Amino acid sequence: MKLILLICEEESPQQVIKNMLPDDYILLQKNISQVSLQTLKEVVMGIVLIDAADPRSTGWLEKARGLRGDLAFIGTAEKKEQVSPETAELLDALLYAPYHFRETARVLEKEWARARMAFQLQALQKD
Repeated sequence: MKLILLICEEESPQQVIKNMLPDDYILLQKNISQVSLQTLKEVVMGIVLIDAADPRSTGWLEKARGLRGDLAFIGTAEKKEQVSPETAELLDALLYAPYHFRETARVLEKEWARARMAFQLQALQKD
């Protein structure tokens, strides 16, 4: 199973992306908070989906990248205009609504492969 950590508020319109996840992914959802940053420390390997339209996402991503630069970070938003340039720069990919299963699966697979490679490289460096 592949882990996706979804970072968004309960009332976020980005919740709809949950319906587009392929079956081989398991979802863990957290709010944009210090608790979700702590959760990152416990994730061995995975993808982080974050509501990139949330104004707090830039600060959260800066901290998250400092903690776990090896993870893949994908932003979600309804429109491109909702994502600040600072936030976009911190992301590996962006998905915009309306979400389509095939495109979502393609982006997730690409970023999963990148995260797996980073994980394997870290393991080799420890040896």
